[in-house]
Amino acid sequence: MYTRARCANPEFGKEDTVMKINALKSALMSGEYDARLAHIYGEAAVAKQRDRYAAAIDSFVALYGADRE
Repeated sequence: MYTRARCANPEFGKEDTVMKINALKSALMSGEYDARLAHIYGEAAVAKQRDRYAAAIDSFVALYGADRE
């Protein structure tokens, strides 16, 4: 039997949480997600993971365009 995991973020799935891809990358690079990245990967890995996520965003933009939400 499978159970659905509850999302820890109460805002997840709400329409007002949709963000343009450029705003997401800007927020990422300005450090808005550093605490979350540190929680997941450890404080020492934040810069590396920030760069990795930025590269993933760039790849997404190259494939699908920057006008996506």
